[in-house]
Amino acid sequence: MSVFNLNDGVDALGQNIAAAEKARDSHLEVLDHQLGAYTSPWWRGSIAGDMSGYAPDNVYYEAVRTETPSMVFNAPRVRLNSRVFGLDKPVARMQKAINQWVLDTRYDEFLTMPATELQFCCPVTLTTLEPHPSLEIEVLDKDGKPTGEMKPAKRVVKSRISPRHYFYDPDANHKAETEFEGHKYKIDLERLKDEAREDAKLDDDDPMKRGWILSEVEGLTAETGVEEFRKHKPDHDIPDRNEVVLYDVWLRNYEESDHPGAKEMCFGSVVTLAYQGTGERGTAGVFTQVSTVEPYYGHPEGPYNMLTIHYVPDDVYGLAPAIASEGEARDLNRHARGASDSAARYKRLILCDNTDPDFAEKVQVGEHDLVLPIEGIEKGKVMSVEIGGITEQNLAYLQLARERYDRTRGSSETNRGQAPRDTTATASALAQQAADIGTDYQKLRFTQFVRRDLEGVLVYFWKEKDIRVSLGPDAAQELGIPTLAELVEQGVPLDQIMALDEQDMVMTPGSRLYYAGGEDEVEWGDLALEIEPMSMEHSSEGLSQRRALEMFQIVMQVAQAAPAMPHVRWEEVLDKLGDAMNVPELGTLLDLRSLPPMPPAQPQGGFPAPGAPVKIAPPPSDRGTGPAGVQMGGFLSSLAGAQ
Repeated sequence: MSVFNLNDGVDALGQNIAAAEKARDSHLEVLDHQLGAYTSPWWRGSIAGDMSGYAPDNVYYEAVRTETPSMVFNAPRVRLNSRVFGLDKPVARMQKAINQWVLDTRYDEFLTMPATELQFCCPVTLTTLEPHPSLEIEVLDKDGKPTGEMKPAKRVVKSRISPRHYFYDPDANHKAETEFEGHKYKIDLERLKDEAREDAKLDDDDPMKRGWILSEVEGLTAETGVEEFRKHKPDHDIPDRNEVVLYDVWLRNYEESDHPGAKEMCFGSVVTLAYQGTGERGTAGVFTQVSTVEPYYGHPEGPYNMLTIHYVPDDVYGLAPAIASEGEARDLNRHARGASDSAARYKRLILCDNTDPDFAEKVQVGEHDLVLPIEGIEKGKVMSVEIGGITEQNLAYLQLARERYDRTRGSSETNRGQAPRDTTATASALAQQAADIGTDYQKLRFTQFVRRDLEGVLVYFWKEKDIRVSLGPDAAQELGIPTLAELVEQGVPLDQIMALDEQDMVMTPGSRLYYAGGEDEVEWGDLALEIEPMSMEHSSEGLSQRRALEMFQIVMQVAQAAPAMPHVRWEEVLDKLGDAMNVPELGTLLDLRSLPPMPPAQPQGGFPAPGAPVKIAPPPSDRGTGPAGVQMGGFLSSLAGAQ
């Protein structure tokens, strides 16, 4: 049996959580320093000018300012495919629903948090299924018939987990090997007791039952362990709020005897512990189990998604860019502060002969270009002396420290929006290309993180029948659902329209189209989710106009060339061009099946094509010029221009 046998108590799990938090804190030890330099001393209101945390070269803010916008600028677009032929409709429904969910939840705004955190640490997100706050659906019996009762619909919720509150199995060499993962959070004790009392009234078969152990919840003590949530906010004088600290833990391989198993998309178990006592974490009596062990339904890799840019062998926690370049950043700022202090101490003094006090006073109060006639002037009567200031050695080492940091970080002046000095355009382009490789790799890893994040959403869309997503009127046409006006115009009998309306198969004025979760026709293993290339990229106004013009030219030329060359897979050609131009709808703008076929051309030498009717060629004066050569030349030139 696993060491996490909760039937024997929570001591073993509590000791492992204590080790996990210690391992996590060792990775985040420098985070406070980095955030202090990133925000500058004045972010918390240090108006007195405390320069102790000042970083003249704020490389952390520079990285966030230049690299974070390239991670996510727009909402990602999802492309969903099935490996089984003939399942286009259910896959199209799920694709439309998840793309609508991305817009409804403002997922692009949510992604700015992990996109910023990835510079400092490994960001973590959590996917949960929760009751919908404002939408109810009808309860169905075991045969699928309405019972007349109503219950809340469900929705998928994404949460950002603080890197200081997430923990994982410290004995694992890779995230896929972790025996447990989890996070801690605060909750009002009275609210928790109310939830536990409500759950105690529900039947065991009620799907909304959380499984709180009421006797354990009633015995909790407030404000135990809450101070750890506030030690990173020393300037905030936060009063007690009657809160307790809970730990939600996902146990990858722990299963009770009645565990449904992977066939039901159930992977491992979840349990909630409460932190109690004042002793060291992991000791007896510190953790209390306050919920029953419940099966976890969701993504096979668990509810948590962690972004790791650079993998560290035999460690779950990856290497963030700011950590890898921390030594170079500190050295750069140490010498930058030294140069700044030297510049502040710079003085220029004027030395005068003290044998003539009147002359010294005239030099001190004299205006610019004042002429002082002196009888018998001597060399050295007035001398200018400079003290302090930046030396050539300071400037040379500052340049060396900056180059060393840029080399480690993989950045350049062009990344910072500055034109490089004393370099040719070719050298600048080569340097920028080398810098872009590192940035592109970060963007690739972030895109993979987003794909895994949305797979956690897709699991519930695919399995949970109580999910509802409002799709909007445009989705009806895309999914092939007719409107009332279209059916009337087609002459469909009224009784048939009424029958379709009762089954919600027709859009009538005032009706709303919902996606209902649960796709029994599709197997989870047959689904493939992708993020459309460049869908999160920034597109300027000029670039958008150019792409629109190129799109129009390509569509018009393909429409003319496609009938002449039916052997070319034009759908794939348009899809590839759409991906390259960030115009994913390019392949849908042309209905290639409705194009008229081109009449068979006469082969050279006067012999007809096999199976083609023999026709007499017109006289040379009436013979037209074949358009295929001109059209294909223009089409190929447009492809070259699109690159």
